[in-house]
Amino acid sequence: PRDVDAFERLRAYMPKGLEQKQWYKDLTDARHDVSHLSVKELLMLDMKAAAVEGFDGEVAFSAMMTTLGESVERAGGAAELRRQMQEFAQQRGYTCVVCNFAKDKSGFKAVAFAPATEERAPVAEAVEARLRDAPQNLPESLLRNDLYVSQGILEHGFGLTPKEDLAPLRAFTLRPLISRKTLLPRATMAAVAPASL
Repeated sequence: PRDVDAFERLRAYMPKGLEQKQWYKDLTDARHDVSHLSVKELLMLDMKAAAVEGFDGEVAFSAMMTTLGESVERAGGAAELRRQMQEFAQQRGYTCVVCNFAKDKSGFKAVAFAPATEERAPVAEAVEARLRDAPQNLPESLLRNDLYVSQGILEHGFGLTPKEDLAPLRAFTLRPLISRKTLLPRATMAAVAPASL
């Protein structure tokens, strides 16, 4: 409905001789074309800031529209991607940046962590541990979360597998179903589940 409303407002600008269906398809396809964007622009494109329990300040959670491999290549290497993530956090006043990347050709998503400074490394380490140690550490409220059930997190966790070849960038592959909607709540909540899980 929102797309239809926007399209109706743009109708006056529709190129002559182009069918409505084709123009609509062209517009929606263009929305996902990020080939012209820099890493910094990608970090800003779909970003949410949130506090992480147990730490001061806010963490930037960026849903990247590129794969981890594409982002590393665009940055000029893994170390440079880490540096750009850190610079982004410093410039915008975040303690850390957490990026979740689009699904790659093998079907896996990825996540990477970069503290703004080395002094902020404990924030990034805590977020990483909260995701890595799931489902054993899930807070009670997330044990009842429908998305956690449907994405299999209660059974399989987030499925973090280290990408050690990208060091010093702290990057991991993720299970394909994982989204920022499930990543962010676990990353920000400090409480752990009861021992009975």
